[in-house]
Amino acid sequence: MSKAEVLLLDIVTIAICVYFLFGCASQPKSANIIRHQVTLEEIKEICYRSPHGILNNNIGCAYYTNSNGGTCNIYVPKQSEYDKLRSLSVSYSKANDISIELYILGHEVKHCFEGAWH
Repeated sequence: MSKAEVLLLDIVTIAICVYFLFGCASQPKSANIIRHQVTLEEIKEICYRSPHGILNNNIGCAYYTNSNGGTCNIYVPKQSEYDKLRSLSVSYSKANDISIELYILGHEVKHCFEGAWH
């Protein structure tokens, strides 16, 4: 990929994340969101409840502390794990740190507001 293509991918990724963050913020279920930065191995252990958990390829997850809402806990990889993530996934292989972080955070925040949307 050329530098221009990578830059365009970064801009599109950021735009999508901002769209989800502001779109979800307009009708919140809860204002309590806690981000936990953990290793990819810890994510496998924590995120087993996800519909995708059996595949062992989760890169994050979001769960409420109780079924009536409450605090939404988001589990995302530590920044030190991004290089490992790049080596595991073609989707992230050329993405910079901020693009990876915004994509995963935006995705998991959307789960806080919309539940199991995918």
